[in-house]
Amino acid sequence: MRTLKKLTGVLLALIMAFGLTCIASAATYTITIDNDEAGYQYTAYQVFSGDVSTLNGTAVLTNLNWGQNVTAGTNLDRALQAISVTINGETVYPFADIATSGNSFEVILNVLASYADEDDNVVAQAFAEVMRNYVGSAIATSTTVSPLHHHGE
Repeated sequence: MRTLKKLTGVLLALIMAFGLTCIASAATYTITIDNDEAGYQYTAYQVFSGDVSTLNGTAVLTNLNWGQNVTAGTNLDRALQAISVTINGETVYPFADIATSGNSFEVILNVLASYADEDDNVVAQAFAEVMRNYVGSAIATSTTVSPLHHHGE
């Protein structure tokens, strides 16, 4: 569960950083983890890939695809479509439309972004739970170290 919460947090950071509209910069990107836990190893997975393009003076993601180590296909599509969550007492299937959409990545990112402000984001947690079965090798890892503690401070 702890790993799922950390994966969900990183996933939400990525969604906010790379939603459908993003700020273009050089080819290097940084992920900042607030309130990190000393001694914990954080692992980044490339869930989506794409190109940053300019449209009407705004940087947008184009050519969206699954990340380099995602096992995509019918099984993943079905697993995402089957996600059901309870929101305000109602059962919702947030990814049910991905098969009928002309751009399933746009639907997925829009759904995730629409729930990004939820305190307990059950949609992102359910998405992360499914994706952990379809994502292979990590693209980066980082281990936090214990901060130095000074007595009397």
